[in-house]
Amino acid sequence: MTFMLTLPETLNAKSKPDMPPAEFFSIFIWVFGFLLSFVAVQIVMNLISGFCIRHRRWRVFSMIVAGFDCIHLPFGSALGVCTLLVLLRDSVKKMYSETKPGPGVLL
Repeated sequence: MTFMLTLPETLNAKSKPDMPPAEFFSIFIWVFGFLLSFVAVQIVMNLISGFCIRHRRWRVFSMIVAGFDCIHLPFGSALGVCTLLVLLRDSVKKMYSETKPGPGVLL
């Protein structure tokens, strides 16, 4: 994969002439970079959401993150749906409302 993304002209020279042009590979690099950064942001947001759930703060933030988790099949969908089912319970809403305000630090 690295060879194809970094040296598309070498690939085109050794292969059939109907190979995609080098511009295709530059577009592919941008799309791959965007998806990689999206996944990295999701990982960080899931960690923050986990700390929020542990300290029973920012329930709506955790619900939004759970909604984005549903995009990642199959494990993200399972995690997102289960998180939403738990956070939407009335008993959990009550637990979040009874949490005493404290310092803003989650860690």
